[in-house]
Amino acid sequence: MLRPNRFAMAFLAIGSFAANAQAGISLDLFRQVPAPPADEATALRWWKDGKLGGPEIQPFLDQLEKERSVILDLNGGHYPVLEPLSPGDDAPAVVQDISAGYQKYLARHGEANSAQAQLGKRSRWLQAAMGGRLSVVLKLLKPCAVPCEDADIVAHNAPHQAEVSRLVRQDLVQWGALFADWKQKREPIVLAEQPRLEEADKALPTLNDASKSLLARYRAAMLSEVEALLSITETAVRRTFSIGSGEVDAVTGPSRSASAKAKN
Repeated sequence: MLRPNRFAMAFLAIGSFAANAQAGISLDLFRQVPAPPADEATALRWWKDGKLGGPEIQPFLDQLEKERSVILDLNGGHYPVLEPLSPGDDAPAVVQDISAGYQKYLARHGEANSAQAQLGKRSRWLQAAMGGRLSVVLKLLKPCAVPCEDADIVAHNAPHQAEVSRLVRQDLVQWGALFADWKQKREPIVLAEQPRLEEADKALPTLNDASKSLLARYRAAMLSEVEALLSITETAVRRTFSIGSGEVDAVTGPSRSASAKAKN
């Protein structure tokens, strides 16, 4: 389970957000992304209807949606693509500054160097490393209805179920370590962009639609950092749910059948 003091502080801070377009909200969101829980029971509470949810983390998810809505409004109702966008030579200084910061961010952290791309490599390695051991143990379990009333199967499965529970805890610890490391490395990137975004926020009433669209892309880039960090928690929680259902693949984490269903 998450440390109570850290968990409480995070969601007290979330509750203090105002529903406005302040640029600093992306940094606040990044700092308050809930880390993977350390126990199976909490992880299972955080998985609702095939996605992250539940009362413990819903306040954070609601704030994430509010920021997405702000970005949509800035971009005329369409979510922006993270591509370069020229502000024009006659754009005011604050917009030129936004453009310079956004272009620099894309050059350093776009495409193959994006948060999603870099994190994906580490996530796939971790899923394969832990999934291999989990698959071996899960295959030892004999199928039985829930609740299982066959005493022989219950006796056979008991030590293997205990080993699965141990591996689930270990799996969550590994995802928690990845979360902490990734957050430490990426927070300075988000922090460095905040001054420009805050200046742009002050000038928002004077910006035309083209300048707002540029600002939307910049904010969407910062939100992508938040979403990448949250994806670690999402993967950890989804895997815990999948393990409990016996749906673990040694390579991808979720079962092949689940992957096939998603394609259809």
